Amino acid sequence: MAIYCRLFLQRTISRLSCDSQPSAARLFRNPPPLASLGESPTLRVISPMHSKRCLTAFTIIAAGACGAEREQPKRTDSLVPVSRAETVVDAADFQGRVPRLSGAAQPADTLQVKRVLGDSMAFGAVTGIQPVGRHLFVTDRLMSKHLALIDLPKGAVQARAGRDGQGPSEFRDPGAFIVESVSPPRSWVYDFQNRRLSLLAASADGELAVERSRQFNVGESIEQPVRVGERFIANGLFNDYTLLVIDSAARPVQRIEADQPFPARTMPHAVGRRLLNRSYLTAHPDGGRLALAYQWASRIDFFSADGRRLGSVEGPRPTSAKYTVSGTRFHWDPQGQMAYTGIHSTRRYVYVMFCGCREADDRDQRSQRVHVFRWNGDFVSEIQLDRRVTAFAVSPDDAFLYAAITEPHPAVGEWELPAVLRAGAGT
Repeated sequence: MAIYCRLFLQRTISRLSCDSQPSAARLFRNPPPLASLGESPTLRVISPMHSKRCLTAFTIIAAGACGAEREQPKRTDSLVPVSRAETVVDAADFQGRVPRLSGAAQPADTLQVKRVLGDSMAFGAVTGIQPVGRHLFVTDRLMSKHLALIDLPKGAVQARAGRDGQGPSEFRDPGAFIVESVSPPRSWVYDFQNRRLSLLAASADGELAVERSRQFNVGESIEQPVRVGERFIANGLFNDYTLLVIDSAARPVQRIEADQPFPARTMPHAVGRRLLNRSYLTAHPDGGRLALAYQWASRIDFFSADGRRLGSVEGPRPTSAKYTVSGTRFHWDPQGQMAYTGIHSTRRYVYVMFCGCREADDRDQRSQRVHVFRWNGDFVSEIQLDRRVTAFAVSPDDAFLYAAITEPHPAVGEWELPAVLRAGAGT
């Protein structure tokens, strides 16, 4: 587990716009909440972090130092206007009707995994999944070739590409997809560490290739860029705003503030604020709407393509983040609950992976339930999976859910979704 978390650290520090891996002294000189970044890093200095928490907390902690030294010269905060995303009260079709589910309430059925895609040697740590036609594009943080193409009818890995590195057609930490076309299957993938968008293409004979790449270093720590017309909108590890609007030349043009769950007035600690407000972003396939779910607050925000907030809903299961601030240090309480851990959308629905887990109970903090919403904010259903998962996606026809699993070995699992979703009932 220490090796796994150290790999997370090495990869995710890059999301803070550092040009190289900083030393422990340079990273944590203010003073450090972590004791060491040596061969056996101590993961319990802030809290007993593993996998997902390791990815999140180390990234934010690194932000305080490496972002200050390397990112500030590139940033254009003073030149980028801030827009406050006030709720649009006349959004005619936004309803946001969500019931409250008690802790004892259980989904009616538990979905059983239908297929396991990939043998025991196929994957190490799946970080992104994107259905495109008859294929799945998959990113893997640990494999020597980071990209895989799964043939869905055959249920097997068909091709690989993207060796590790910083050169042409090389990747360090790919994970966020933007579909370009279904026929032929093509999708952009964002590489967090190389700050680059690359267009992947699956050929008719089953080969996977990188058609072209473009630099996408916006001077900010973005996580999930989505395309809206000729522009991009991204969430990220931001302190005091929610979304960043980026033009086609990768230049920030607008920052959108949307009443973060943990604002500066209640969470003055900058590192804690960035950590607590971490989010996941998805866009409607036609780019007309956006949905944003928060990792440490049971809340989903809905936006128009121009960044207006159509409304916000509280999730059906409340959660409570627990922490303490002592001087300059932010500390996790293992009794705190994580809310959402991922998001994906189709034309009909927004799917949000819900954890509701405490580190004290589940050290890996993986998710097993999916909350389904309509684009008007109404809650549809809660889906229970038969095992805990991480990265996930849903087929465009709402027929199947695909997610990264770790048992019996790292792979991609496939679940058939309930018929009521496939039929689009109530949309």
